[in-house]
Amino acid sequence: MTRIGMQIWLAAFVALVFVAGVATGVLIGPRLFGAPGPELGPAFGGAPGGGPEFGPPGPGPMMPAPLVRRLATDLGLDAAQQEKLEAVLARRRERLLTFNREARDRFETEQRELRREIAGILSPEQQRRFEEWLERPRRGGRRLAPPRF
Repeated sequence: MTRIGMQIWLAAFVALVFVAGVATGVLIGPRLFGAPGPELGPAFGGAPGGGPEFGPPGPGPMMPAPLVRRLATDLGLDAAQQEKLEAVLARRRERLLTFNREARDRFETEQRELRREIAGILSPEQQRRFEEWLERPRRGGRRLAPPRF
C-alpha cells in the first residue's frame, strides 16, 4: 500500500472511531444514565422540574430509572420483568463504560499517531505552526490540541 493510501486509511479509521464514539455517547448514554440536567430544558431531554430522574442508588452508578419506566410503559412490562430489566442494565453498565473508555483511549492513541506522522513530514517551522493551529479554538470554542505527541 502506498504512503498516501496508508494516510487515507488511517484518516478514515480515525474518523470512524470518532463517529462511533459520538454515536455511542449520543444514542446510548442518555438511555443508560438518564436525561441531561435541567439546564437543557425538556425540549432537549432535560428534566422539566429539576435534575435528572434516577432510581435508588445501588452499588456503582445509579439505575437509569427513566429508561426502565419508559420501557415498562411502552412494552407493558410487569413488576417481575422490570426487576429483570434493571438487573440486565446493572450487569451491562460496567461493560459499556469499559467499552467507552477503551474506545476513547484507542481514539486518543490513533490521534497521537496521526499527529506524529503529520509532524514527521513538516519542517521545524511548519511543526511550530501546526502546534499553534492545534491550539486555536474551533467552532464551539473547543481547541484540537490534547492529546500531545
